Amino acid sequence: VGGSMPVVFSYFTEFQPRSRRGSMITILACFWMLGMILAAGLAWFIIPHDIGGPLGSIFFGSWRIFVCVSTFPCFTVALCLLFLPESPRFYLEVGKVGKAVKSLQIVEKFNKGTLRSTLHLQGDPTSESEGTFSSSSAQSNRNNCSATMNSCYTSAVQVLQASKELFYQPYLRRTLILLNIWFTFSFGYYGLSLWFPELFKKFADGSTCTNREIANHTKPPCELNANNTEIYFESFLTSISSLPGNIITVLLIDRIGRKIILVTSMGCSGIAVFFIWLVNRKSDIVILSCIFSGLSIGGWNALDVLGPELYPTHLRSTAFGLQSVLGRIASVLGNLLFAQLIDVDCAIPIMLVAACLGCGAISAIWLPNTTKIALS
Repeated sequence: VGGSMPVVFSYFTEFQPRSRRGSMITILACFWMLGMILAAGLAWFIIPHDIGGPLGSIFFGSWRIFVCVSTFPCFTVALCLLFLPESPRFYLEVGKVGKAVKSLQIVEKFNKGTLRSTLHLQGDPTSESEGTFSSSSAQSNRNNCSATMNSCYTSAVQVLQASKELFYQPYLRRTLILLNIWFTFSFGYYGLSLWFPELFKKFADGSTCTNREIANHTKPPCELNANNTEIYFESFLTSISSLPGNIITVLLIDRIGRKIILVTSMGCSGIAVFFIWLVNRKSDIVILSCIFSGLSIGGWNALDVLGPELYPTHLRSTAFGLQSVLGRIASVLGNLLFAQLIDVDCAIPIMLVAACLGCGAISAIWLPNTTKIALS
């Protein structure tokens, strides 16, 4: 998943017109929400039931069936990707003009547009691309180890050079700001959202952040009661609560801009997290978790749009990939830290999450505007 996300958003961005680019990328990001809803619904439908049986030395129970069912979409998506055309911007970047035209014609044919009657190129569009193609074909047909190693070495050098370029002008400032936003947002969002079920359980047991009671966990993690369907309903409710935020983002992101949505979303999410510290009932924390989910999704959508837009074609996927890597690291750190502190005093990680989201919102103010601006 981590490797595909930068490519998917960069690829999709390069096919969109500037006037609707933000809303179209946001619609793509909405399918992340649909996947979360589907996963929560499947967990609610499968895990609480006593199904399965022995398979060799293990018991293939309901949770293993759920994992297998959840992997099916990944295989179908991988198969569908084989039929998509390459990005025309990528072909133009490497000098394959003829292939760029063919890629656009494939899109035009599928969408039944009018590209053939309006697209005109000076000179022979196939001469440069065919020469480049024949050279790369000849090299790819050399079935020897040295050619393969040289190709891998060249690719690694290009990735390192692109990564290095991100930290020089004119990209240094935006890179540092985006890395800070990705770290604070991922640390806060995943550190909190992955532990919402535990917070629900603590509040159900009578422990809150204000009375600082420490929950006594007598069951190992793998022996928790899977028949308690309430926890699956609450997770499903938290997932589906991001739907209004997605709809609002789609309608507004090309009108008021990505930066305003990102700043507002992160700031309001931090405020919602702060109030978790003050509640005393389980119903209140479920409501606040839904509010947090609905508010934070707008920020993720804006970040998914801004990330690819702020860099040229030859840096777009590399920049988004680097930001995603830091986001994964922050997610793990947030999850580990929350696990250590939640039973000591859950107010500490909650306040830390609120502070991280506020810090990210403030830094986003200095990002440049990309609304309806042509990609570089």
